[in-house]
Amino acid sequence: METKIQDNDPALTAQLKAGLKRTHMERFLMFCTLYKMHHTLKQAKITHKPLIRR
Repeated sequence: METKIQDNDPALTAQLKAGLKRTHMERFLMFCTLYKMHHTLKQAKITHKPLIRR
């Protein structure tokens, strides 16, 4: 099932307008932040340690 987004959705329109007001530098800095987070999480190694009860 596909969900169709209505073109006249006011919340979507507000998000698009806010995105257009951002400068290229703000967009670049946000991209860098997300890329660094993605790279860090991609390299993460999850290990399991059993619970030690005393």
